[in-house]
Amino acid sequence: LRQVAIMHTIMVALVGATFKATPTQMSARAASLMSASFHPTVLCLDSPGIAELLERTGDINVLDQEGMSDDDVIRLLGERPVHGIVLRSANNCDARMMDAAPQLAVIGRAGIGVDNIDIVAAEERSIGVYNTPLASVASVAEHTLALMLCAARRVSLASASLRAGRWDRACFEGSTLEGKILGVIGYGPIGEAVARRASALGMRVCTLETSLRHDAATAGGDELVSMDNLLSRAHYVSLHVPLTAGTSGLIGERELAMMQPHATLVNTARGELVDEEALLRALDAGEIGAACLDVFVQEGAPLHETT
Repeated sequence: LRQVAIMHTIMVALVGATFKATPTQMSARAASLMSASFHPTVLCLDSPGIAELLERTGDINVLDQEGMSDDDVIRLLGERPVHGIVLRSANNCDARMMDAAPQLAVIGRAGIGVDNIDIVAAEERSIGVYNTPLASVASVAEHTLALMLCAARRVSLASASLRAGRWDRACFEGSTLEGKILGVIGYGPIGEAVARRASALGMRVCTLETSLRHDAATAGGDELVSMDNLLSRAHYVSLHVPLTAGTSGLIGERELAMMQPHATLVNTARGELVDEEALLRALDAGEIGAACLDVFVQEGAPLHETT
């Protein structure tokens, strides 16, 4: 609900309301569109909750679309004027898409990362780009812990066994998170939220000594260590960094080989942070114990079987 409210604030900015979301950049074109009689058209991609809220205002014409490819979006933009776009991670808003909407004034990212938006192209066209950096902190942090608990208690395997008509309680004894070491890679708001929740469960938390927020980490009682130290010691490694040229492939064959045989890798950030082929090999070889993935390089692609 917070994310919907913040994205609503971003779109209402087109008609002169006060901005409450964090701007990646301001838009001169958005300001030029503000008038009492102007009713902007906003294209909401895979954002039905936001679309519903925008429709209630009566001030915004909403195009609610789901499952559209980038080419489909570009064709739609060529058919009618659009002043704002709200998107998640399924589409890439590049220069080609922006040029298809000459009246586009603002792009709202319903989430934290803006790696699927060409910021330079937007700046060249005076298009404002906004994200919601704090809206999903609690939900992602809780989801991360849920994945860790599922792995620790072997919930998915036990569920599959029971649904298959078996009663193999002894095979799914599981383990506790208490006393285990969690390595947090990326100590932004989400990484810190994960750390605090893990600490409450009795886990010991370490993060990278290169973190720009090392004061917050030490204040929370977290240990600052090197990347190699974190990978070799942690029972759970959780990724919370943005996708950049420097973080793409962050966890590859070398890093996986350094992890403990029973360690669990958790990724709720971006699929491209992990070399998926190397991860499959590591899982099949028993080099790590488990992987909990909420994101993939190619979302919706068929998954390979692994033991």
